[in-house]
Amino acid sequence: MGAFRRAWLALLLAALPAAAQADERILHFWSDIQVQRDASVEVTETIDVRAEHDRINHGIFRDFPTRYQGRLGRQVHIDFTFEGATLDGMPVPASTEVINHGVRIKLGDPDKYVEEGEHRYVIRYRATRELGFFPQYDELYWNVTGTGWIFPIDVAEARIHLPAPAKFGQRAAYTGAEGSTASNAEVIEEKPGEIAFATFRQGVRAAILETFVWHAAHSLQRTLSNIADVILETYAEIGSVALTAEERPYRPADLLAADGDQLYVAREEPLGIVEVTVERSALG
Repeated sequence: MGAFRRAWLALLLAALPAAAQADERILHFWSDIQVQRDASVEVTETIDVRAEHDRINHGIFRDFPTRYQGRLGRQVHIDFTFEGATLDGMPVPASTEVINHGVRIKLGDPDKYVEEGEHRYVIRYRATRELGFFPQYDELYWNVTGTGWIFPIDVAEARIHLPAPAKFGQRAAYTGAEGSTASNAEVIEEKPGEIAFATFRQGVRAAILETFVWHAAHSLQRTLSNIADVILETYAEIGSVALTAEERPYRPADLLAADGDQLYVAREEPLGIVEVTVERSALG
């Protein structure tokens, strides 16, 4: 491949609010994807988990598809090379085995239990034939987290690095179980040759909107504080909430020049920035 052209991205990120008998879950799933000029990718996955000795006893496994149906309906076959893993910064015993349509990475010592609590696994691997080449663009269609997890994933993030600082064109991110067309994710950072996506919690977004409606008549600082309180009360795993908003009061509209039936319009320049941080220890 010569100079990397305009890039089209389609990502699959699973952030599933699935139930579990114990509170075992993936707290955060980061994927750093380095696209190579030979159409392969070098991937580093950082997976923060909470172990409760329910399903996570000796370790975890990660399923990676090597045969699947691509976005355009064609069958895709890729080569996969596992390059190593760590647990809490130290090398961890690991092995791979062939499963239906893919490879399973098994992380952990079968003779040793993982301590209960939060742990960080880091997995490194290489996969080939991951890019599609088209007349006007090159495409990466990538399943970030996989869909084989038995645990809920609170937050998933993916950062893609191109081999050259090309502009990104069309992009899409799908979330949920296999086959879902939900898109509860957004671009959080972008520059030529690099882009990052992250999932967001629908519940948090709904809490923000509902609380704003009920408290919009109060000062902006009080409204933001109320929103933060609702989020902390709803999600026990969130320790603190920081919110920032522009203070942009409304002024009466020029009824002769206004479009539609607007009586008030927002001022073009904000009066300032209001920032609120609420820690869990500050509640109740």
